[in-house]
Amino acid sequence: MSWTAVTPHRARLGEGPFWDVPGQALYWVDIIGQQALRLQGGQLHTWQLPEPVSAFIPCASGDALVTLSSGVYRLDLDSTPS
Repeated sequence: MSWTAVTPHRARLGEGPFWDVPGQALYWVDIIGQQALRLQGGQLHTWQLPEPVSAFIPCASGDALVTLSSGVYRLDLDSTPS
């Protein structure tokens, strides 16, 4: 069996992979790195967040829900990723 990395990004604690069928995108988080990540069309988008994050779920409205240590928030996916 062989393994191929889909991105060179290495998380400190990667969790919660979520495949979005309509958007054809993979979402996951780096809890310790405080990042929300999306791989779509071969491009990696990373949002640096102010706190540890445990979930990153796209919504039909076009934004996403993220769970940070202080609560649940909406993230504008059109905002400039870092």
